[in-house]
Order: sequence, then structure tokens, then C-alpha cells
Amino acid sequence: DSQSLRLWDTTSLGEGLAGSVSPKRAIEKVVQFNLRLVATGDIILFLFYMRENRVTVTTAQNNYALFHGVLGKKEDPIAFASPHVEKESKMVEWWSRSVKMLDKNDIVSAGHACITTLEGRQEYQQSADVIECLLS
Repeated sequence: DSQSLRLWDTTSLGEGLAGSVSPKRAIEKVVQFNLRLVATGDIILFLFYMRENRVTVTTAQNNYALFHGVLGKKEDPIAFASPHVEKESKMVEWWSRSVKMLDKNDIVSAGHACITTLEGRQEYQQSADVIECLLS
């Protein structure tokens, strides 16, 4: 059985002042977009991208709090995808270290995927399979 799934990519909330969109404008855009989705009832999962070396405890806490009960309902699941972890001997090792920080800060994950987005890498198809499994 084939299922249809629609994904939306939003403005990054973790770029800070060096990003292409100011933090204030990024939040405004995400709020506007999310309010439209909430009105339709189309949200089944929030998927956060947590890039290696760019994730701080504060960023994770702020983004989680924004979606968990502010933009979404508390029961809306939140999962994490960690791209650009190719240099790990096993990509999932990054998650093993990072989940401790999430747990310590009461950030609950409905799932995770450590992936590469680089086509041609040995792990590319495995990454696609992991994301597909996470979303199903």
C-alpha cells in the first residue's frame, strides 16, 4: 500500500544573526506558516533538523518549547533528523551522544534519524530508508 505524504520545509530557526533570515523574521514566518497548518489539522509530526556542531542546549530548548505546546499541541510528536554526520564511524553515534542532552533538558523525541544528504555516499540510500521509516 502506497501512502501519500506532504512535507514542508520552513525557515531555519537556528541560524542566528549570521543566517539569511533574521531570528525575529524566521520566527514570524514559522508562526504564520504553522498557524495555517494547524487550522487544517494536517500536522502529524514536527521534524527538527539538528546539524552537528550547530546545536546548543539553548537552541534545542527554545525550538522545542516553541513547537511543543505553543505552535503545536503538546501531543504533536517531535522527531529529530541529524544531517551531516558522515564523519562518524557509525552515523547513529552522534545521536547516542546528543540524546543525553535532550533527556537532561526534558526534550522528548518521537524518533530520530542520523543521515547524510550527500548523494554518492555509501550511506545515502541507508539515510533515505531511515527517513522513510521515521515518517511512516
